[in-house]
Amino acid sequence: MVARMLTRIFVLLISLFLMATTQAQTVVNDVFTASEGSLLAGDAPNNNVPDEVWIGNSWFGVQGNGESRQYTSVLKFNDLNIPGGAQINSATLAMGTHLHSTTDPVTVQIQSLLRPWETGLEANTGNSLADAPEATWNSSAHGVQLWTTPGGVGVGTDVAPNVDSFMVWGPSSTQNFDVTGSLQQQANSGNFYGWLMSTSTSNTVGGLALWSNGVPTDPPVLTVEYEIIPLPPASVFEWQADDVGSWANSDSWSFVGPTNNGIANNPNHTAIFVDQIFTDTTAVTNAAVTVNRIEFNNITHSYNIAGHGSINLAAKTDPAMTNPSMSVEGVHQFTAIVNLMADAQIDVGSDSTLSFNHELNLMGGTLTKTGVGTLNVNNKLTTAGGSLTVQQGTLSGNGTIGGDVNNDGGTISPGSLSGDGANVVPEPGSLMLILLGMTGLLVGLSQRRGRRSNQA
Repeated sequence: MVARMLTRIFVLLISLFLMATTQAQTVVNDVFTASEGSLLAGDAPNNNVPDEVWIGNSWFGVQGNGESRQYTSVLKFNDLNIPGGAQINSATLAMGTHLHSTTDPVTVQIQSLLRPWETGLEANTGNSLADAPEATWNSSAHGVQLWTTPGGVGVGTDVAPNVDSFMVWGPSSTQNFDVTGSLQQQANSGNFYGWLMSTSTSNTVGGLALWSNGVPTDPPVLTVEYEIIPLPPASVFEWQADDVGSWANSDSWSFVGPTNNGIANNPNHTAIFVDQIFTDTTAVTNAAVTVNRIEFNNITHSYNIAGHGSINLAAKTDPAMTNPSMSVEGVHQFTAIVNLMADAQIDVGSDSTLSFNHELNLMGGTLTKTGVGTLNVNNKLTTAGGSLTVQQGTLSGNGTIGGDVNNDGGTISPGSLSGDGANVVPEPGSLMLILLGMTGLLVGLSQRRGRRSNQA
């Protein structure tokens, strides 16, 4: 019992250590310089104007020729190396002011772009007809892909619906925009396509022009503080090797979860032997492996868990303490040693059988058998002070059980007595004979007492 308790404490300490190391967070502060920027001009819808960011009015103003203009701008940072899924604590976009030609405030709207785009080619300077695949008013990639809405303002397709809005009141050497929310959207998606900048202000003259990356002395700068929060590792593993496979080979497993961590071998892991195999299959382990739960889900082909190692079933500690368990559909077997590190339950479904053909060690715990199927013990079952309880179905086999067997509603079939005086799993017919013999003995004794009384 003391050894079992120490084992549980050891497993708990290891699990807590793993939880602490996997949940460690790293705070990163970084500064990025804009790589690309383009002006999308409504009055020249197929032209590309590279290296400019101009925040004009929705209808920018009346030019000398009497025509109104409408502008949006796109800006991105190609060197953003923020890990996908990072938590953005703060993000500030600083842009130098080139021109603020109105005394009225200008509302700057910044939205995350949802599609890739390219600025002008190096050889293409100024406002000229775009080459493929440059961004224009009409296209995210000229000659390849149109914006859903000209100017790149199609909500949900061109840009995200969330808008960061800022009121710019007058000339300033630098404008600072808080883009924490929109950068978080990009980090969540893993696509850093940058921002579309526009305005909803309806002035008749003037606007706001900001320096883009075309001005090396005052380029846009993005200052970011973010946390790298490790994704939880996979905890559910599905067997995928056919015929024969090694438990220790990660190629034998597929995983369910955001990140892989090798093979099923952790007190918080579930190993599922699924129905995708095409023949009877042996999973071989020559080392001790530990899981919390095993599921056999194949009624067509059989699994054999074999090898010179052992399968340890341990209590789960994350997110809460959960005792180990198995569920069985189909006919399957263990020819490797199985050790229970905590109280466990095995549920065997209808028309299903699980056979332990090597040692099964309860290590002082209680193994409860549920389900209407059959559990075969064909080798030595050692309880070490624990017990086996049969609540449903059949306990059978030709093995020996060194400890207590409790029948709480199931059927117990043949077994044999072990050499150390362990309990027998008796044949029902033999048990009936014993009961009949005892009944006859009691009746005989009663009759003899009656005759003696009459003689007296």
